[in-house]
Amino acid sequence: MAYSAGPLLELLAPHLRKRAQDDAEADRILADPVSHNYVSRLASLPLGALLTTEPSALRSSAHTLNVSVQSLSSRSHKALIASSRHLSTLPGSVTSIQHSLTSLLSRSNPPPTGSIAALDSSVHDFTVAFQKDTSAAIAARNKAHLLSRNLDRVLDILELPALLASSISAGNYPNSLDILSHVRRLVTLYPNSPTILSISRDCEAHQRAMVSNLISTLTGSLKLPLAMKTVGYLKRAVPEMSECEDVSRGIFLVCRLAWVENLFQALDPLRELADEERSQRLRRERRKIKRSARGDSTPTTSTAGEQHTERYLKRWIEIFREQSFAVISMYRSIFPSIPTPQKPKTQQSGEEDEDDEFDTGAPPPPLATFTLHLLSLLENTLTTYLPNIQDRGARESLLTQVLYAAGSLGRLGGDFSKIVASLGVVDDGGDDNNELDDEEWVEVMRKHRLLASRLEQLAAGSGGGGGAR
Repeated sequence: MAYSAGPLLELLAPHLRKRAQDDAEADRILADPVSHNYVSRLASLPLGALLTTEPSALRSSAHTLNVSVQSLSSRSHKALIASSRHLSTLPGSVTSIQHSLTSLLSRSNPPPTGSIAALDSSVHDFTVAFQKDTSAAIAARNKAHLLSRNLDRVLDILELPALLASSISAGNYPNSLDILSHVRRLVTLYPNSPTILSISRDCEAHQRAMVSNLISTLTGSLKLPLAMKTVGYLKRAVPEMSECEDVSRGIFLVCRLAWVENLFQALDPLRELADEERSQRLRRERRKIKRSARGDSTPTTSTAGEQHTERYLKRWIEIFREQSFAVISMYRSIFPSIPTPQKPKTQQSGEEDEDDEFDTGAPPPPLATFTLHLLSLLENTLTTYLPNIQDRGARESLLTQVLYAAGSLGRLGGDFSKIVASLGVVDDGGDDNNELDDEEWVEVMRKHRLLASRLEQLAAGSGGGGGAR
């Protein structure tokens, strides 16, 4: 075998064959390009270098390589052992993969278990068995799959009643109303769903509790902003109130009337004392009638007091004036007035027009009936307790207070000063001296108007910046 490295490599070939374990290893060394390069380098060196320098260089390189191999073996012996182990099993693994691919791609009949043909046959058999939509197994599987995909939504819907209850207890009515609107929308979309209907029933129970809380708010101490918000919440919580405006107006006035009556009931201790004074006055008047019937003209001294009745009436009229003005002004701010359509004028008389107005059959406005009810309470209270007041100055003071209340309501279109004079204050005792006569009423009106004119002059003077009088 001739080598392209030249005569030197041919001369060394027999010696390499003797040192090598077999001829194949010797041929591999002789065919290695590294061997060719090294032999070419030896041929280019002088004889002195071959005898002195080259042997020491070879020993140094051998020592360096030996140290490097030892260091590598000490540092990475575990990885080298594992790599060797894996490398030894690689031929067997490649052979096993080759056999598996052969069996997987086998097209024999019948196909072996685990082959692609067997898998395709199983899929075909499953499709043929369950291809109908009426299969109970397929329907149950579809329902389970649909429930799994929408599990979060279903849980959110199931938690709506608990979320509504927590929002109501926290007083977060806007969020509660949004939840109720969402539940109504779900009922509209899914009217035949038992789950949705059950959730709707639970939410309706919480809705009734919320409406009760809102009505309790209207029956307590109330300011205009809170009243407007509460009425708005009620209209959203109860759709019937939005459809019929008179319902919401009536509910508001009834709740405020309950608040006013609670304030009146707080005066029950004074009222009981006033009732005792009234009972004493009635007994005194009955004894006077009996003595008059016997012809006894002996004067009797009055021992019955009247200060409790005066205190009760003053407090009662003060509450009436403040609360009636507050309720009606709040009502007008919350519920704007609706203009009444004008009827075409006819040639009928005024009396016939009034008959036509009352023959329409429409119920009166809630505010009108509320005002009349308050006036009836005022009339009953004055008729019952004003006869206890014997002192004319005290009576005039109370009547002036009533006129102030009438003027306060007059600014809202509810002036009742003209009907105060017609109040019959003669109690069932029948004493004509207790009746509110014309002279007393004229004197009260004169003083009231005089005081009102002075107040107007003071207001005009302060408004004019201290001008000439």
